[in-house]
Amino acid sequence: MIDGWPDPPVTIAPLLTAGRIGGELIAADERGVHRSDDGGASWRKVAMYPSAPDHLRGLALPVSG
Repeated sequence: MIDGWPDPPVTIAPLLTAGRIGGELIAADERGVHRSDDGGASWRKVAMYPSAPDHLRGLALPVSG
């Protein structure tokens, strides 16, 4: 088990993207959006959905200047 990642393992494939700084990863699964600041060694939930989605198609992050 990965520290902070929801258990049991996901039922739909998670989406993953790199963040803006080294070691930052953002992932989404049916439980919400999760963030890691240490390259995936540990995770914390940063957003939840009103209800679990049946599928995920993409993960978009805002870009700041």
